[in-house]
Amino acid sequence: MIKQSLVSLLLFAISFSQGQLVDGVVAIVDEYVILQSDVVENAQMRAVQDGVDITAESYKFNSYLESSLDEIINQKVFLGAAEKDTLVFISDEEVERALENHIQQLVMRAGSEKLLEDAIGSTLREFKKSSWNDVYQSLLTERYQQFFMQGVSVTRKEVEDFYKTYQDSLPQSSPSTCFGLIQISVQPGKEAEDAVLTMLSTFADSIREGGSFAEIALNFSEDPGSAEKGGELGFVRRGTLVKEYEEMAFSLTTGEISDPVKTSFGYHIIQVLDKQGEKINTRHILMTVKPNEMDRENTLVMVRDIYSLLAETPDLFDSIAVSLEEKNFGFSHPVSWKNDGDVSVEVMENISSLSDKSLSFPFEPSHDLFSIVWLDSRREGEVMTTENSWKQLKEMALQFKLRNKYNKLITQLKSKAYIKFF
Repeated sequence: MIKQSLVSLLLFAISFSQGQLVDGVVAIVDEYVILQSDVVENAQMRAVQDGVDITAESYKFNSYLESSLDEIINQKVFLGAAEKDTLVFISDEEVERALENHIQQLVMRAGSEKLLEDAIGSTLREFKKSSWNDVYQSLLTERYQQFFMQGVSVTRKEVEDFYKTYQDSLPQSSPSTCFGLIQISVQPGKEAEDAVLTMLSTFADSIREGGSFAEIALNFSEDPGSAEKGGELGFVRRGTLVKEYEEMAFSLTTGEISDPVKTSFGYHIIQVLDKQGEKINTRHILMTVKPNEMDRENTLVMVRDIYSLLAETPDLFDSIAVSLEEKNFGFSHPVSWKNDGDVSVEVMENISSLSDKSLSFPFEPSHDLFSIVWLDSRREGEVMTTENSWKQLKEMALQFKLRNKYNKLITQLKSKAYIKFF
């Protein structure tokens, strides 16, 4: 039911933004134009994240619009400052990783890749391409903020002073759960890998025989940052690209096509367009290896075997979790306390049906990811004190200090920026 609500809200937001907006400029920050659609889409997504159905509670939407406009203006002010700062840099590899993580989170929320594609009205590949610049700007802005916020900490006295000042308005400590989580991802096998290698080898042969590298890259490359440019990366210095890609690129002669090369991003075929000393301009076609149905079935067998073993010997939970993570089969959360608000909806749903000292059946929080939970115990929220909630109070005091520093910084930057409202 929760999944369906998220998807229906996402569907509403997208259909509203695509079909019912009369667009116009609402503000200008330096050279950046802020459109009405930017503000509305941001407000809609924030409402979705807060669980507010604006079709039923439309009176709340104005406050989301106002806060969204202010948020976007702040983002543009920071972006303008970041782009002028020569010490702040974001690589294409960082954008790719962030984009992949973001898409995986969206997939988990939607329930599957197919449900997400239905909700956003495009393929994930198209979504990657359209989101690339937004993610780059977001990372650049975030790094610029981190540059000014780094090293901020709070002393014991600052935490105690924060508690004395705000103790009457502090919420109860969060309900928390002591549990362990094993998550096993479906890994692509040799058959899936061979299929990608065969496809890339076919592309390479076709290009060597006169086929268009740019056209194949546009239609098949999974690198959203370069596919629309025919796979071209532009001139970069040695040391900028991932090791395996760079070693192959600098070993090629101009115009030569490489055989498939494996990197952390997948498999590439590479062509050198030009070399200028320690600079090189290449283009590439990237394909990632995705698990097939046989890989999924093999993983499911392993998950069931692990469940059977843990059902008999639950004391092995942490050691098995660590072993699986070391072998890159997935990731784990060892048996420890965690605030309920920091636990995913799918995991909490399964925890809620367990009694203390018990093991869940394997479940699938997202496509190609299987999970098993061990519930040790739970505790409800209580009045916060420095004795029972020191860690939370320290974090709250730190966030309070960071927020004050942020407000001072954004006020300073705004005073130097050109901002006009329409």
